[in-house]
Amino acid sequence: MVLSLGLIYGCSSLDQIKEGMSPGTSVSMEEPEKFQVYPLGNGMHRILITNRFEEKNIESPDALYFYNEQYESHFLIKEEKKSEAWGSLSLEEYLSLSKESVSSRLEQVEESWEEALSSKPNQKEYYIRGSLEGKSITYAVEVIETEEEYVEMILWSFTENIEENKEYYEDLLRSFEKVNVASENSKGEMDEPEL
Repeated sequence: MVLSLGLIYGCSSLDQIKEGMSPGTSVSMEEPEKFQVYPLGNGMHRILITNRFEEKNIESPDALYFYNEQYESHFLIKEEKKSEAWGSLSLEEYLSLSKESVSSRLEQVEESWEEALSSKPNQKEYYIRGSLEGKSITYAVEVIETEEEYVEMILWSFTENIEENKEYYEDLLRSFEKVNVASENSKGEMDEPEL
């Protein structure tokens, strides 16, 4: 199971962190940025993502990967159906495996903490800060348990960038929503956070 989780953080997307980026890119207010609804899986879930994130191809049918070149930010969304193996895991056990997998992507883990999401019992959020090739990197991860699957939303960038724009990244991470197909509000409408 750990190996399966490890595959979602493949070298292809992580290698982009190594390509001449400089830490501390602040979110710019000069050019308007628009949030847009992005459907997941079979259309029963959706997230908000901004038009500055470009979808990139990766070799995993159960994952979506977006890269924001301007903010030097990566956003990976992994949906894993509950099989006999995953179905027997509790949310806390899945969360533990997720933390282990994310930690293995860093050369050294400096700090790890969870954020309280009291109104969302089936949703957990954690952060891991560490170093990679002499640069400070922070992973922000949201793990959601639904009836049929686990959804993992992973954002990562330079620590300075994550810290300077914490609310912006929280809005992206916390935008996961179940779509009520019988509702009139399921036609691509979603409350947009303020930028």
